[in-house]
Formats: sequence, C-alpha cells, structure tokens
Amino acid sequence: MSIKSVSNSVPLAANSCLKKSLIVGIALVAIGTFGLCVYRSDIVGALFFKAQPKQELSKEVAKFLAELQFMGSSSENYGPERTERYGEWLKVKDKMTPAMQRLFQEKPNEFKALLNKKNGRGETPLETCEKDPKMFLAIANVMEELGLLKGFANNYGYNVLMLALTNQSGIGSSDAWGEVIRELLKKDCAQEWLDYRGENNTTPLHLAFEWNCVELVDHVLNLKAEKAMELLQRKAMGGNTPLHRAAWGRGSGRGSNSVGVVTLLLSGYVKEPLSSLFEGRTKIRFDQAFLEKLLKEKNDRGLTPLATAGQQHHVDMILAIVKKTDDAEILGVKFEYDGMGTTILHLAYKYMKRGRTRAAHARWSDIIGVCQNKSCIATLRGIEDSIGQLPRDVAN
Repeated sequence: MSIKSVSNSVPLAANSCLKKSLIVGIALVAIGTFGLCVYRSDIVGALFFKAQPKQELSKEVAKFLAELQFMGSSSENYGPERTERYGEWLKVKDKMTPAMQRLFQEKPNEFKALLNKKNGRGETPLETCEKDPKMFLAIANVMEELGLLKGFANNYGYNVLMLALTNQSGIGSSDAWGEVIRELLKKDCAQEWLDYRGENNTTPLHLAFEWNCVELVDHVLNLKAEKAMELLQRKAMGGNTPLHRAAWGRGSGRGSNSVGVVTLLLSGYVKEPLSSLFEGRTKIRFDQAFLEKLLKEKNDRGLTPLATAGQQHHVDMILAIVKKTDDAEILGVKFEYDGMGTTILHLAYKYMKRGRTRAAHARWSDIIGVCQNKSCIATLRGIEDSIGQLPRDVAN
C-alpha cells in the first residue's frame, strides 16, 4: 500500500468514529429525557409548562366555585337553566377536590380570595355546599390550611360547625353530614366553636338538640362534666336552653325528631338503641338532680321543656321526659293550650279520647300509663285546668 493511500484512510476512519459517537450520544440524551419525563413529570411540567397550566387551573377552579355558588338553595335558582347547569357541574365535581388542592399549593393567596368571594346573596362557596357534604369538608379542610376556618362566620353569625349542623337538618339530608360533623369536632378549633354564640345567642349545641345531631351531643356529653353542664344550661333568644329547642321538634329530614339526643342526655344510655351510636353506652353522665334542674328550667314565656313539648304535640319527647322523672313539679307543670291552662295528663286524656288513628291513641295512652306508675300520680290527678276540670274529667 502506498504512503498516499494510508494517509487518505486515516481521516475517513476518524470521521466514521466521530459520527458513531454522535449518534450514540444523541440516543443516550433521548433515552435520558424520556426517563425524566416518565419518572419526574412534575419537574418537566414545571420546566416546560409552568405558566399556562397554572393560569388555566385558576380559571377552572374559579369557574367551578362560581357554579357551586349558583347551585345554592335559593328558590330563584330552580328551573330549567339550573337543572342543565347542575348536570354539567356534576360531571366535573369529582375531579375538583384535587384541582383545588393543587391551586392551594401553587397559588394560596389567589385561592384564598376565591374562597372569600361572595355571590349575589352574600354567600361564600362553603355556604352553598348545602347538598354536598363531601365538597363542604374538602373546602373546610383547605380553609383550615389557609387560616380561614377558625374565624369564619356567615351573615347570620354561624360558624363552620353551625353551618354543617344546619345542612344536616334539611329534607333528604344524608347521614354523611354526621361524618362531616365528627371530622370538624377533631379540629383544633372545635372547642372554640362549641363555646361560640351566633345570632340570638344560639350555640352549636342549641342547633344539635334542635336538629337531632347525636354526633355533636355525644361529643359534648363526653367532655368534662363541668364544661358539658355549662353548655347545656346556656340560653339563646327567648331564654331557651338546648333542651327547649329539642322540645320544639323541628326539622324535616335527618333531624325531624329530636327524641334521640334527649334520650341520650336524660339516660346516658338506652336499652333499645335508636342508632348504632348508642350501642354499648352505659355511662351515666349526670346525677338526677342536675337533669331535673334542666327539666325545671323555664324560658322567657314561663315554659319548661315538657310544657314546650306539650304545646307542640311532640308526643315522643313528652314520653321520653315523663319516663325519666317522678317529680310532681316537672310532670304537673301548667301551660297554655287552646286558650286554657292545662297539664300533660289533661292533654293525654284529651287526645287519647280524640285520637283519629290507633297509633295516635296508643301513644297518648302510653303517656297515661307511665304517669299512673309514678309516685306523684295522686298529685297529678288532683290538678285542675283553668276551667276547673281534673284530668279524668277531660276524658268524659
């Protein structure tokens, strides 16, 4: 081989090696980039798609919360438009909890402003979660991280716990609200919520008795006895204690009958549990003297809890209270009904006679039967109503 041919072959070989090295290098970079995209997509997203996704996320969450506010319970929002928009809202609802959490992590101040924004009725997004306990709790949890939860109060002076109690009282309300209330009671500010007084001096415990929230009442009964006793004696507008509010028997959904919470209070346990929450409960929280003090307490109209239940025809409540005490002062209290002063025994004889159904007759008959076994029955039988009739005279 000539010297000239050798000298020509050396550059060719070098160029070939360089090309092969370049190809291998490009392949390694491609493989590395692909691996980074697969295993650390968060970094890649931050590097290559930083501004646009956050902007879109903010708009997405803002639109969702605005729609949530539109879905409030106000009657003006019911109609074809609301039905159509509600269907669209439901399609995106499930993915919005993680979306809200992302926005909170990326732009907490912007999300804080969205959570504080009010609609035309002055409601924040949290206040419009009346039908959605899961979304209510999700928003409450983010509000807690933003420092908005503890001091929140709506236009009626209700804190977050009171809002949840009100929501669980509505028509068709879900037992999932009970879980929401249990979760709220685990939060650091739960004791401050229980001590709080809203509009008309209403406390969360007043609402819990009014709407039959066994979760909150059970929580209070397991506090230190002194604290529980103090909360149970607080009075709201009209001088009504929580027990007075239960005697009204308000509600149309989950909280339609407050006898459960009253049984829990008066007995500390029940022989035949009204719900699984009562099972295994054998601890008596208070002595008889304190419970009878609660039953003797009068509101500004001079009504005891039993008299209030009598005025409202709340038969289950009457029976629960009558079973608990032998005190003639409690059982023989007079109250106005149909324009005359009467007692529970007068009322029972009157409606046992007039009961239109067998069930109604039996319920009033049960009250008479319990009263007849009381040590004070002679005193009760001797009390006259405002026109001089004894209880048995009403039955004739």
